[in-house]
Amino acid sequence: MGDDHASVNEPFDIKNSQMDFDIERVEVVQFGTKFNVKPIAVFNVYLGTQIAASPKTVEVKCFKGSCSHHLEKDEFLKACEDVYEVKNNFDYDYDLIPPTFEIKKTIDLPSAGTFAIFQTAIIYGFRWRDPQTSDWRYLLEAVYANDVFAVPMDHVQYDTVPYNPLYTYFLIDGLSRWSQTK
Repeated sequence: MGDDHASVNEPFDIKNSQMDFDIERVEVVQFGTKFNVKPIAVFNVYLGTQIAASPKTVEVKCFKGSCSHHLEKDEFLKACEDVYEVKNNFDYDYDLIPPTFEIKKTIDLPSAGTFAIFQTAIIYGFRWRDPQTSDWRYLLEAVYANDVFAVPMDHVQYDTVPYNPLYTYFLIDGLSRWSQTK
């Protein structure tokens, strides 16, 4: 969603990034199983470019809903919203986080210039013990946040990382960065 722009920036290095995963998990019991969940990453989705001759307000297309492969972990996200400072700020009913759908939002371009438009999304990491094997199981869920913003193009240093590489990283090479902490 929106990450198909041509790059002139440095690629973002996920493996060597400075991330803090050392926060407590929220515990939710469902189907007789204890699930632990916490926000593990925030990433930005590139939405496009806007050019302004002077300060102005513009309408941009952005997204709401789940940007991940799973949609059913709704009450877990509600539990996280109640505890953590990281919030998606959308008014979801939490019976079901819908699949991605397009919405429009107005944002301010503070001056003349060319701006890259981004939207924030949050990745939540889940872990639970398989009731049959007692092995740890892991899942990621990502939702768009109600946070759309403009950055002067000459201030954009790194390319955005699309969700799929983040998903793969956090479930394979980066699993230990978030799954073994608190």
